[in-house]
Parts: sequence; structure tokens; C-alpha cells
Amino acid sequence: MTAVRPYGVALVLGALTGLVASGFLALVALLVHLVWDVALGGSTHPLAVLVTCTVGGVLVGLVNVVRREAEPASEVHDLDTALEEDDEPATPVGLTRGAVLGVVSLGFGASLGPEAPLIVLVAGLAGRISRALHLARDEAVQLSMTAAVGGLFGGPLGAVALPVEGSRDLRTRVRRLGPALVAALAGLWVLLAVFPGGYLEPFDVPEDAVPDARAALDLLLWPLLAAVLAAAGGLALHRLLPLTEAWSRRLTPNRVLRGAVGGLVLGACGAITPLVLFSGHHEIQELLDDTATLGAAALLGIAALKLVATVGVLATGWAGGEIFPAAMIGSALGLAVAAVSGTDAVGGCLAAGLIAASAATMRKPVAALLVLLVFLPTGTFVAGALGAAVAAAALRATHDEPSDDHEAASADPADPADPAG
Repeated sequence: MTAVRPYGVALVLGALTGLVASGFLALVALLVHLVWDVALGGSTHPLAVLVTCTVGGVLVGLVNVVRREAEPASEVHDLDTALEEDDEPATPVGLTRGAVLGVVSLGFGASLGPEAPLIVLVAGLAGRISRALHLARDEAVQLSMTAAVGGLFGGPLGAVALPVEGSRDLRTRVRRLGPALVAALAGLWVLLAVFPGGYLEPFDVPEDAVPDARAALDLLLWPLLAAVLAAAGGLALHRLLPLTEAWSRRLTPNRVLRGAVGGLVLGACGAITPLVLFSGHHEIQELLDDTATLGAAALLGIAALKLVATVGVLATGWAGGEIFPAAMIGSALGLAVAAVSGTDAVGGCLAAGLIAASAATMRKPVAALLVLLVFLPTGTFVAGALGAAVAAAALRATHDEPSDDHEAASADPADPADPAG
């Protein structure tokens, strides 16, 4: 009976996490609809995009001011930070304000994914109910996060691998793999019940765009080039964030103004092409469909704009995750290689670039591979694995391998010396 109990608790906690995740994602979708479909009538006119994103930045700044005044020392930024956090869990008010920051950021078109604010939310909730479930706080957090990530991305195995890869407390987290997998499956089941097609759909890669296993160029060479270029893009995203964040703090101590500057940067990039707005998941499909029309130069430009927009909002207090922005940067770079080479195996270049950039940004190549393979056809798995291997080599070469003490990407870090407004 004792051996079965952790799995029952994981099932319950995973289902509860799925409900919370569904509610959060539904609120984001509602705000996106109200802002972009109702208020703007679906218009992507450059001026409308610029004004909307700037207004969103002001709101982000205001939420950050209120949020920091309420709980100046309760920041939890990402999965590893939350697992290692020893402080008391955030208050319900603090969690609510953090969730509001995520909804506002994503609703106003942030070039970010929903996973980071969602992880912050479920980590905080899990920390608060861990005693009632007779779980250690870090165990409850690990289970809830795997449930959230597994449900969001539709890949339970990748979700289970995330807290394990690169962990200093590897033995403990490996012992929890069974319950974590149950939690991830429960979270996925609940999200599928709310979003029957899945919140994020797999990419539609035409059969003639999948690499031919008999053609070495299509299977290995072009995807290898795509992976190298994309890994560099992913590392650039990761390395630029702390630099631009420090620069934004020097620019102004006022969080509202910082948020507005981030919105202005996002809006300027979105005014050039609306493809760089939002997480990048749906936009990757558009890039894939229009690769031949866009051409290599345009794809390289889109990758650069996505990088600028993502770093711009993350450095100025907007809340969101890097996984799909990095995936879009890598996808655009990979598709640019396909456009230049003229290969028919566009899907292989897409897979290699998508996974290489994401793995380099996350600094967890195995987890990135397992999380993102669910979006790709089986014929691209070799190229995807190649992308993960290239990212792992790049991380090792730059001494930037996975660890528990990496920087956050989801929110404005705690800075007691930084004025609140």
C-alpha cells in the first residue's frame, strides 16, 4: 500500500495541475482574442501593432510594480530554481499577481511561450499544498512541473527528463521518475479533455519534405549545417539575455518605463513582420509552408527579429518562456539552409534547427529532444537527434553545460536595490 501511495498522490496532483494549466491557458487565449481579434479586428497594421505592444508593456510594468511591492523576495523563475528554492512558498496574492503578469505578457503578443509563467504558478501552488499531500516541497514541485510541461507540450517523457538532466541531486530525482511520469500523463489527460486537439499541435510536414534515409546529403549534411547555425542562434539568445537585462536596468530604474521599452521593441519588430509576435509555434508552420516563397534572406531576417523581440521583452520584465521562441529562431535558420541548398528534405533542416536552438537555449539537449520530437514526423527523428547532439557539443565547447544554477528566463529577477517604480 505504501509503495502505491506516491503514484496515487502523483495522479491527483497531476490532474489538479492540469486543471490549473488549462485555466491559465484559457485566460491567455481569451485576452489574445479580446486584444487582437476584438479590439484590433484582426488588423496587423504596423502602427496598430506598435501601439498595442507598447500599451501591453506599460501594463506589464504596472503589474511588476504591484507584484514586487507585495512580495519583494518571493521570486521563482524556472524549474530548477523552484526545485532548489528553500524559502516559504509565495502567498496566494503573490501567485495571482504572477499569473496576471504572465497572462498580460502573453495576451499582448510577447515573443514568448507560456511554459515559464505556468511553471512559476504550479510550482508555487505545489509548494503550498505539499504538506497536505505529505510530500517534500521539492517533490511536489517536481511532480506538478512535469504535469504542466507534459500537458502543455504533449510529451510526458520530455517533461520527466527536464528536472533530471543536469541535476546535482540526480539520485533523488531519478527515484521519482515513476510518480513523475504518472503526474505528466495525468496533466496531459486533463489538458486533452479541455483542448481536445492538444494545446499545441504537431507540425504538418509534407511527406516529400521528409529526408530520404538513402540520401546522405538530405539525411545528414544539410541538417548538420542547419543544426550548427541554429545552435549558435540558441546560444546567442541565452547569452544576450543577461547583458540586455543589465543594460535595461541601467537605462531606467522605473519598471513601467522598462516594460514600455520592451513593448516598443516588440512592436517595432512586429510592425516589420507579425510573424515574430507570440510564442512562435503557429508561426513555425507558416515558415515551413512558405519557405520557397520567403527565401533564405527573409528567413534569416525573421530569425534575427525574433531574437531581438524575445530578448527585448525578457530583459524588460515581461513574463514568458524561451523554448518556442528559440525553436522558431532555429526553425527559421534551418529552413534558410534548406532554401539555400535547394534540398527537398526541408523537414530534416527544420527538425535539426528547431531542436538544436531549443537545446542550446535550455541547456538540456536530451530533454529538449524528447519534448519537441512530438511535434515532428518520425522521418525527421534522425535529423532532430543530430540537432540535439550538435547543441550538446556546442554547450560543452562553450563550457555552458546543464546545471542547476542557470539563470532564469521567465520574469524580472529579484533586485532589492532596484526601485519599485
